[in-house]
Amino acid sequence: MHTVIRRFMMDKSPPPIYLYRDKIFANVSLWRLFVSALIIATYVASFTGCTNGSSGSGANDDTPPTGPYVQVTFGPNGTTLDAYLKTANPASDGVYYIEVMNLTKEDLKGTDGSFSRPGQLGKILQANNGKKVAVKLGGTIEDLTDMSFCFYECKNLVRVPSIPSGVTNMQRCFYDCINLEEAPELPQSVAEMNYCFYCCTNLTKVFKIPSSVTDIRGCFSKCTNLIKAPDIPSSVRNMDFSFDNCESLINPPKIYSGVTSMSLSFDGCKKLAQAPEIPSSVTNMNGCFSDCKSLIQAPDIPPDVTNMGYCFYGCTSLAKTPAIPSSVTDMGYCFFKCTNLVECLDIPVGVTNMQSCFANCTKLERAPALPASATNIGFCFGNCTSLTYVPAIPDGVIDMPLCFAGCTSLTQAPKIPASVQNMFRAFEDCTNLRESPVIPAGKKDIERCFKNCENLTSVTLKCDYTIDADFFNAFKFCPNLKANSIKVPAASLQTYRDNASIMGTEADRFTAGEKATDKL
Repeated sequence: MHTVIRRFMMDKSPPPIYLYRDKIFANVSLWRLFVSALIIATYVASFTGCTNGSSGSGANDDTPPTGPYVQVTFGPNGTTLDAYLKTANPASDGVYYIEVMNLTKEDLKGTDGSFSRPGQLGKILQANNGKKVAVKLGGTIEDLTDMSFCFYECKNLVRVPSIPSGVTNMQRCFYDCINLEEAPELPQSVAEMNYCFYCCTNLTKVFKIPSSVTDIRGCFSKCTNLIKAPDIPSSVRNMDFSFDNCESLINPPKIYSGVTSMSLSFDGCKKLAQAPEIPSSVTNMNGCFSDCKSLIQAPDIPPDVTNMGYCFYGCTSLAKTPAIPSSVTDMGYCFFKCTNLVECLDIPVGVTNMQSCFANCTKLERAPALPASATNIGFCFGNCTSLTYVPAIPDGVIDMPLCFAGCTSLTQAPKIPASVQNMFRAFEDCTNLRESPVIPAGKKDIERCFKNCENLTSVTLKCDYTIDADFFNAFKFCPNLKANSIKVPAASLQTYRDNASIMGTEADRFTAGEKATDKL
């Protein structure tokens, strides 16, 4: 059509002469203007139609459309829609309101391969990324069930009023649609919504989640302007990453029984002060409320939860731990950096991993009892600068690197069981520690174990110094360790003295004490 117009305007043949009311019009300019307007009007008419009883607005109107959606035929591979977006004017608010007609199911399904791609409709929107677009899916779309990746990374999309009935799969449908302001109404047929509204940073309104949905993993992740969350129906089983980094979220959803996994749900919800009630069906809460800096009270933990790793990580307003059920096995980093935590309930038997569990809890004065099941307590109480009481370390603990490192108020250390193998930096920077625990036989890694323990006055080691041992800087910057203050097995005395500099101390600090074979 553009070719036709160009050919006409370039035509140099003389115009016809017409008689009208006895006046002769040699209408070189007028005639060409009339025909040109007629051709352009015909061209624009292919895009527009009547919607909601109103006539559509043409592409070249001086006044842009302000209300009704303009009907535009999609065309082969979206060429007609693309042409419209390139020539038409937006509404007064700067948005193109378009009801796209003659779509097929193939136009709405994206792909997930080495590189995820939107459907053909989404590709046309991406090709016009500088123009904000509100899209209605017009007419009947035969056999449409799959809209996965449909608008994937369509950063200019601001609104889609509704989704056609019959759609079941909306996986990543609006993924990274950063200008989407309002979620569409969803039909009851939808079953899968994982990552559907991921990183929709301008999303402020969400309608009800259909009761047929089973998977909402990452569905509202990084929706940083969302204040109120929709309720989670009982059909949902997996809500991992849902609402994570929703920094403005104040009103959490009601979560109905049925959900089993909530890994990293509500992670980074910095304004969330009140947690939702967690249904008894949940078994996985890994990272669930991490970095919820305004959370003042933890919810009750369901009786079958097994994983609480990172669960309340960085909850700086939390003052008391919840009761931990006996089903839990993993509490790694669970209360890490809970800087206002002052009260801890006991940890039940069953927990094996407590790595960094209470690290950086700077107001905690009394540590909870540790279960006999624990095997890893590395950095468990690291940098708990107010800690004055620590419980017994259970037999069975294998790893305790950095366990009490930086506990500057600690004056007395607990007994070290024979099962412990790794004591790397275990009491480093415990500046008020006066007497070390007895280090059992067989220990080969006490690197920097007592470094910077400036008030330490005595140490007893029952382990031999061997060629494969790592005792590097174990006693560096311990000025109150005087001559004969470090007791070691008599058989290893000379070896200790010969390697005193490696350990950061002087040879005369070592004296014969217990035999290497002595038991605790």
